Amino acid sequence: MDKILFLYFLELFFYFIGMAALVIVPVLILISVYLYRKNKKCLGSLSLIMTVPFILSFYIALPAYIASYVVSDNAGEHSRLINFAEKIAIFPADLKSEIVAIPAFKAQLLLRSQRFHSAINDKERNDLINKIVYYYNRACFSKNSNKSSCKELSKVYGLLGKYDEAIYVYEKLYFGIDNDFYADKKLIDYYLLNKDYEGALKALETQKFSEDIKILYKAEVYRHMGKYDSALEILNRYIKTHKYTTNALKYRAYVYHDMGNIKQSKSDYMAIVKTQGAKGIYKNYEYFIKNSDLEWLYNRIRENEGFNPLNEQK
Repeated sequence: MDKILFLYFLELFFYFIGMAALVIVPVLILISVYLYRKNKKCLGSLSLIMTVPFILSFYIALPAYIASYVVSDNAGEHSRLINFAEKIAIFPADLKSEIVAIPAFKAQLLLRSQRFHSAINDKERNDLINKIVYYYNRACFSKNSNKSSCKELSKVYGLLGKYDEAIYVYEKLYFGIDNDFYADKKLIDYYLLNKDYEGALKALETQKFSEDIKILYKAEVYRHMGKYDSALEILNRYIKTHKYTTNALKYRAYVYHDMGNIKQSKSDYMAIVKTQGAKGIYKNYEYFIKNSDLEWLYNRIRENEGFNPLNEQK
């Protein structure tokens, strides 16, 4: 049997033992008391000893399982289970890194809460951000490094404008833990924000990206470098040879805009509107496209893609 599969079944086995502990442990204790009263101390001691694996499973395996398969799914919908896992876990620093990351998830949820956000002051906000960074760092760089924590840590660094750190963590995430995963295009976004264009081109060649991202983001890097002809050559070829061209049209519109060719930039944006139809995000911006307010459009699209760091957001 595959080692990972074996460990999964083993974890599942102890999870169910932990679930059963709530019933089995009290029953075993009652049996022990009964046997002691009957002067059967050896059997009573044996009955007490049998509670140990159930107790350990309840306080270690059970919270670890909850953290693994609940927190990484959707922390907001399972807050009670998360609180349960955090409170009952013995030696959380020595357990799975998902448990270590729980305080970061909770701080993140609080930071995102609209009700809380309206009343938050700068010190409270900074304290929450520091807490998120601290616990995600512990989870990401622990012995059993947690992929989802690394990803969240990289996002936080990106939002803080710490692009070197964001790049380092992303590359650790995809190539330090499991190189079977495709790299996320946000890695290239962070290189671009860091103005490390050579690093971006190198990452596109050496890291595991999908072919579409390799092609389109290479054009995007060239645009940031001011090599508009090279960017247009890549994008024109892609648009001619691929069926789904929304992203290519978007990046070409960026290039034309930077070149000052507003007419052609508008044309590409309008082509996207027609391609995506009434439900597409660009349909909401049709008025601004027609009125040549492309700078506003560009900023809204970048905000929608999560490209702006916290210290640049209004």
